[in-house]
Amino acid sequence: MMRMNWLLGRRRDVGRSGGADTTGALAVLSGKRWLPALVGAFVVWILTAVIAGHGLLGTLQEGLLVAGLLVVVGIGELFVITAGNGNIDLSIPYVMTLTAYLTSSVMNGRNSALPVSILIALAVGCAVGLVNACVIMVFQVPPLIATLAVGFIVDTVVLLRQQTGGVGSASPILVKFMSARVIGLPIFGVAILAVGVAAHFVLQRSAFGRAVQAVGQSREAARLVQLRPRLVTLEAYVVCGLCASLDGLLLNGYAGGPSLDMASTYQLGAIAVVVLGGSLIGGGKSNVAGVWAASLFLTFLVTLVAVTSAAAGVQDIVEGGVIVGVLALVASH
Repeated sequence: MMRMNWLLGRRRDVGRSGGADTTGALAVLSGKRWLPALVGAFVVWILTAVIAGHGLLGTLQEGLLVAGLLVVVGIGELFVITAGNGNIDLSIPYVMTLTAYLTSSVMNGRNSALPVSILIALAVGCAVGLVNACVIMVFQVPPLIATLAVGFIVDTVVLLRQQTGGVGSASPILVKFMSARVIGLPIFGVAILAVGVAAHFVLQRSAFGRAVQAVGQSREAARLVQLRPRLVTLEAYVVCGLCASLDGLLLNGYAGGPSLDMASTYQLGAIAVVVLGGSLIGGGKSNVAGVWAASLFLTFLVTLVAVTSAAAGVQDIVEGGVIVGVLALVASH
């Protein structure tokens, strides 16, 4: 009997030890919500390189460049979503396109006009961000509807600009910056890595970033510690608008000139990289590393779909399916 009691006790100890190890592993994974996106990016990168036949290095070089453009707007969307209360920005692609048209007509192939174009991009982004925030907070319009409506207005301005004015072209310096490489790596992609580090510092270490996360976690608690949720939300929308407009300028340099549908994929993509990167869709917790990992994942995934000669609409279906699957997985846990 004593022998049996000892064995039962030993079995219980082993069970508790195994449970503790499992819990510890899950805790480590839960602290690295960007890890699934990074693993997915690695797997799809290998598959894309093999199927496309461009080699691992060539696929990675182009992926860093294209993913960098998605990271910029993803970071902007991250600030807005982290602010919670259902905040989201659907005006991003329209802001990008308007900025591309305006800056192209100003630059018109001249390097001397690039500084003025940057100022125009900043002004457009700031203005649209302010309008988005005001429509949401002053008129009490849900963010989803408000930002989409503002986006449609911006899109109308783009159509009028396209019909009444010359298109123009990006400055040679901007085009060269977007295509330049050092040791085989795109300078732009490396620069956006630095931007990601800066965004992480702002969100995690600065007073503004902590205020955004505090407001996203609980607006009432934020008020109790003397924060101003409405002002913080407005600032988050301005940051998002600035990211969108600057990305429109950069995309203009990458494409060499504007087009009406040049930024259409960024509306879904900006939200996707935030969700897939492990940030909370309900707000309150941000993950910049996850935005980078998810951007690489989506970029390689879209490239993989393209090299398999699938129909154009398959890209949206695949992206939407991945997002729905991730949201369903998060909800089930």
